[in-house]
Amino acid sequence: MKLNVLFSVICIIIFITASCSKEEGVGGNATIRGKVVIHDYNDDFSILLSQHDGAEEDVYIIYGDEKTYGDEIETNYDGVFEFKYLLPGNYNVFIYSEDSSNIMYDKVVAKDAKISKKDDLVDIGTFVKINTLDYDDGNSSITGRIYEVNYNPNTICTLFPQADTALAQEEDVYIVYGNHGYFDERIRTHYDGTFTFINLIKGIYEIFVYSEDLSGATEKIPIKQQVEISEENQHIVLPDIYINNL
Repeated sequence: MKLNVLFSVICIIIFITASCSKEEGVGGNATIRGKVVIHDYNDDFSILLSQHDGAEEDVYIIYGDEKTYGDEIETNYDGVFEFKYLLPGNYNVFIYSEDSSNIMYDKVVAKDAKISKKDDLVDIGTFVKINTLDYDDGNSSITGRIYEVNYNPNTICTLFPQADTALAQEEDVYIVYGNHGYFDERIRTHYDGTFTFINLIKGIYEIFVYSEDLSGATEKIPIKQQVEISEENQHIVLPDIYINNL
């Protein structure tokens, strides 16, 4: 009988000790809550394009002094996340974001959280995640029409050169975004001389086509138009563009 009592006491002591020494992690009734907001920039971070709730974004949590994360969840449609059923202790919650300093592609954005009571609800506030968009990740457009002026080569050097104007069909049109050193896209005009660049983000664009030089030089010259998209869902129609054809 004494042995049974002693064994029971030892079991109780072990149980109490284990209960008191529980570390951070799952097994309690506490919750850590937060939100993720996305800031969309262009590729050189010079223009803040939009701000919106971060839906279905990955969020990670580290329990106590652990070296790796203990759990990963996704935000709701409104950017809100909750880590539930946690024990009292210290936690670290983090997300990955692009680095606006361009030192590295991704960086960690982290917040510490302390749960003091077993049923605490700890709100750690808002994470800002930086994201970059390509020039064609937007919802605006630039449209134009090109005419071809066809000259009679025998009259070029006369006082009144003869020419007729027609719609420029299958003509190459180029677009350059911001300070890009090379064109971003090339499309061709339709049968009616029109062209449209779609899905554009905010920023300054240069549209250009090539025209023959009336001076007789062998190299073609670019005919350029610059335009700025300054808001969402903006649809810009350019003035008509005329190119020369000898």
